[in-house]
This record gives sequence, C-alpha cells and structure tokens, in this order.
Amino acid sequence: YSRDRFFVFAEIEGAAAFDEKANRLEAAGAPIARIALRDEYDLGAEFFRWEFATAIAGWAANVHPFDQPNVEATKRLAKATIEEFKKTGAFRPEEPTTTIDGLAIYGEAKDGDLASVLHEFFFRLQPGDENHAGRSYAAIQAFVPPTRDFEKLASVFCETIERKFQIATTFGFGPRFLHSTGQAHKGDAGAGLFLQFTYKPNADAPIPDEAGAPTSSVDFGTLIRAQALGDREALKESGRVALRVDLGEDPLEGLRKIVDTMK
Repeated sequence: YSRDRFFVFAEIEGAAAFDEKANRLEAAGAPIARIALRDEYDLGAEFFRWEFATAIAGWAANVHPFDQPNVEATKRLAKATIEEFKKTGAFRPEEPTTTIDGLAIYGEAKDGDLASVLHEFFFRLQPGDENHAGRSYAAIQAFVPPTRDFEKLASVFCETIERKFQIATTFGFGPRFLHSTGQAHKGDAGAGLFLQFTYKPNADAPIPDEAGAPTSSVDFGTLIRAQALGDREALKESGRVALRVDLGEDPLEGLRKIVDTMK
C-alpha cells in the first residue's frame, strides 16, 4: 500500500478474524484502528459511526456530503441519450480508439497489445502523499450483469491493480454504484482514474413506455448502456480520465482476458 492509507478493523471481541493482517500492517508502520464489538447488536452503532465519518471524509475531500450535482449531470446525460435512441433507434456512433483481442477500447489509448494499453492507463496512477498529490485511486465500473462469478473475478483484478501500482481500488456494478459513490467520482479533487466495462447485451426485458402499456421503445440493456455512456460523459465533463472497454457478448470471458493480461 502507499503511505497515505489508514486501516480500520472491526470485529466481535474474541473473534480475531483479522489479527494476522492487522498485525502485519501495524508492523509495517501503517496506522491502525481496532474496533471491538460486544456482539452483533453493536452493528447499529457502527452504521451511525460510519455515516458520520462519511460526511466528514466527504467534506475533507471537497465532496458535498448532502448534495449530488454531478450525479444529476449523469442522469441528465443518460436521459438525453435515451431520448436520442428513441428517435433514431440507435446510439450515437462512436468509433473505438483501438480493438484488441475482441475488446473495443474507447478513450486515450495507443495501438498495441492489451497489456501495454492497460499498463499505460494505470501508470497514470501515483501513490498519494500527505498533500494528496497524484491520482490516489482507481475506480472499476462494471455496467454488466451483476453475477457472482464476475464479482469474484473483478476482485482478483482489483487486487492485481493494488499490488502492481500500490493504489486503492474500488469496484461497483453500474448503475447502482452511482447512488453511493457517483458524486465522489466526479465531485472530489479529481484524484480518481476510471475504467468502465460495458458489454453487448442480447435480447433483454422490455421497459413499457408507460406503466401497464404494451408498447416499449427501450429494454433494460439499452437503459444500462445509456447510463454508462452518460456517466462517462459526466466524468469527462468533470475533467476525469476515463477509459471504456467493451467486453463483447460474454463479459466474464472479456474480463478474464484482461485479468490474464495484467498478471
């Protein structure tokens, strides 16, 4: 880990589930806080503790804890994309910067193999210091079906990034992560680096144009793609570095190619 990290371990008294890792971090000089819970009912107090801490951390990172103007920007851009799709029957054409091993890549990327493209992207990361210099975290955003297998493989990917670049890494399925971390991504001091995964959905469940109506202009796959495109545009409007990788029709296999490349 980089030297600007702070670790908190919360466990029921006597459980000692995290002692080994906590002791290793402490021995390495990392700042540690240990929270002992008397029983499961202490979780209620922990919820309050971390809600309060989130507000304080948001203020310290220049993120308004109780407002989300940048999340609203994502919604606005997604709605505009949906309306355009309804009129034309297609999304606005976007040519990939490069296509490697069946994966279409959109954003700042040079031609080459997949390993060089990904390493060039992540080498933008610099471990943070006391003055929060450099980009301090990578956010992996997966606008794909939220399966357990994909989540497990994404966890391996995040651990690989942390190990190679000594950087904090977050992961979330889209669009649901937008409601928890969307404002931090676009409203903080610009410290994040964003890798977005999308896929090519097959036939998906239709969304009625009106409640109970038999007609439908879009399905859920279209909606998720619109939200992904809208969030990437909002990231770019906020001056963030964002790379989109379309994993194709099989997102798990696409992610496996990336994980194997990064090992």
